[in-house]
Amino acid sequence: MKKKQGLSRQYDSIIQDQLSTEIIEKVDIHYTEGLVHYIPHHAVISPLKITTKVRIVYNASAKTKREVKSLNECLYRGPVLLQNLCGMLIRFRIYRIDIEKAFLEVGLQPRERNVTRFLWLKD
Repeated sequence: MKKKQGLSRQYDSIIQDQLSTEIIEKVDIHYTEGLVHYIPHHAVISPLKITTKVRIVYNASAKTKREVKSLNECLYRGPVLLQNLCGMLIRFRIYRIDIEKAFLEVGLQPRERNVTRFLWLKD
């Protein structure tokens, strides 16, 4: 981030916005009840986009070792609740729908939140 001018400031701004809107929450790093897992994250830069030029991607598919499962591989998938994909795509094209932050609105049970931690050191 140090190589790209202003990226660290933009990244921190996104983190602070997610904190203020309660998309993410601060936790005591010493609180380790149950399973604890830290997810790596990085910036994706889209300079040609009008609205969101920088977004944060949390990589739950990352592995610490080749023989160890990623967080995504350990999660219970559950039943597929989506309707027919073809019908959904047609409806998306008919109505204007803003899905920019849709995945940030997914809530987790408090006992399961410790496996979705990430580190952010502003300085």
